[in-house]
Amino acid sequence: MANQLLNKKRKRQGAKGTFPVPKDFSPEGKRFAQHIIDNIQQLTGEKGNVLDKAVTFNDLIASGLAKKNTVTVSSGSAGAGFLGTIDQGVDSASIPTGVTASGAFQNIVVSFNRPLYAGHSHTEVWVNNSDNFATKVFLGQTSSTIFNHRTGNGVTKYYWVRHVNKNGIAGSFQDDNGVFASTVTVGTTDITNLAVTSAKIQDLAVDKLTGSFATFASTVTGNLDVTNLTGTFANLENVVTGELSADSIKIDNVTIDTDGSGNLIIKSNGVNQGQLATKAAGAFKTFARGSVTIGASGEGGSYVEVISFGTSGGGNQSSFVAGEAGVYSAFYSGNLADPDENIAGDDGADILMQVYSNTNSTMNTSKTMRLYAERGMGFTVATVFTAAKDESFQVRVFVKENNGLTNNAFVDNNFLQVMRITKGQ
Repeated sequence: MANQLLNKKRKRQGAKGTFPVPKDFSPEGKRFAQHIIDNIQQLTGEKGNVLDKAVTFNDLIASGLAKKNTVTVSSGSAGAGFLGTIDQGVDSASIPTGVTASGAFQNIVVSFNRPLYAGHSHTEVWVNNSDNFATKVFLGQTSSTIFNHRTGNGVTKYYWVRHVNKNGIAGSFQDDNGVFASTVTVGTTDITNLAVTSAKIQDLAVDKLTGSFATFASTVTGNLDVTNLTGTFANLENVVTGELSADSIKIDNVTIDTDGSGNLIIKSNGVNQGQLATKAAGAFKTFARGSVTIGASGEGGSYVEVISFGTSGGGNQSSFVAGEAGVYSAFYSGNLADPDENIAGDDGADILMQVYSNTNSTMNTSKTMRLYAERGMGFTVATVFTAAKDESFQVRVFVKENNGLTNNAFVDNNFLQVMRITKGQ
């Protein structure tokens, strides 16, 4: 190629030669003009050493060291734009392979296989918030096989990459569909104990605070401002030394609110059995059971356990546990019936209620009664007992045929209830 540039037989296109120095120039002007002519002839190769000849764009294009690019200017006319030298040892950029994106804490890493084509320069990385090839934007470039993009937490991004060779010519993207990844959010396991100091939570503002807390006392020293505070709290005392601001406070089925005029309103959906068991009554337990046959072929049969707490024979219920110390009432009701004959005269049954402590062997009580036909077929029996906090009890009810009942006599609509009636000290 260099020999082509030095070839004296090759004729250049365009103007040739120089004008002679005008005769009417002064001697000093003639000397100046002659120096200019000598220099021009040296650059055009008309005189002097051929190695001192200037090289034009046409020389470069003719020798294959450059190429011409036709561009359109603002006037609409076409012109030639010079693109620079072309390295004959450079291949076209290949399509990227192995393109992946991996999300971390606040960064996404884009990686790809190392390009193997000759003359690789760098790789461009483009990005979008959605998988939209048309609206992607240029993010950056790298000469390595990885690119790190800092995005922040909880962000999803889509990526496209393409290689560029040393001649500045870019290849194709890896696909019309981008690869994507998301950065993670901060979870509770990401924060170690005592990692957040009181200075960071002095003024705490949250949209929603939920959960079950064993204690929520003396937690915030500044102002606690929440939109929704829900949950079960064992202790909600001395929480705020400044100001507690909330739209409403809800505990179980009770909501504490205002009417907009500064008046306090307590709303409730009612108190259920579970709430009575741990709040209003200290302890409360009920059980209902269907019919139980008690009849006997002869007079004075054996007692039959019809309903109970703490035994398998009376319905397989768990023992009664006193939630608080105090005096408790055990109450039972049922109906006596005999499908084979009418209950009349001295026909009847004996009823026995027993209460035994599972933790205190000296504590037991019982109550008996005899039911005759003239007293009606429906009956109740009740007794009271004293319990310590968390003391466990068996409460059992037995019925036996007393006189005149058949083998098919039964007790139906069995109902057993235990509840605290006075609170202990």
